[in-house]
Amino acid sequence: MEDNPTLSNKQRYYQDLLWHILPTLKNGLSNLCYASWVRRLLPSYRRRAQELYWLAEAIHNMHHSMFEQAYTAHDVHMINYQFRDLWEKDGPFIDRYRNVLGACIRAAVTELSDDLRGGLKWDGPREDEVNYKFEWER
Repeated sequence: MEDNPTLSNKQRYYQDLLWHILPTLKNGLSNLCYASWVRRLLPSYRRRAQELYWLAEAIHNMHHSMFEQAYTAHDVHMINYQFRDLWEKDGPFIDRYRNVLGACIRAAVTELSDDLRGGLKWDGPREDEVNYKFEWER
């Protein structure tokens, strides 16, 4: 991933999330596409499918505001619902992205204007819950 100086920090955070999560979704869901017998999946496969769904749910409408330079009410909605729901889940796939998700949420919450911050229903992950450097900072 190349650094694009024309992107805002918000766009970089979203780009970082997509960069990490989309390949896992593509690969994991493509394996499940061949299973026409989904109802008879082993519990471990059903759990994997569920986690992949949660990842997809977290980013499924990110494109609506991704390229807006400033944060919008839509971003607050994603933080309050999609990102928070994913943050509260657990499992091998979710845990793999916990740090990048937490860092993106923390950064977004910090950068929201006072008007938008007033719409938050939670403060995001605590600082001690996140240990991550963004790709462009490495």
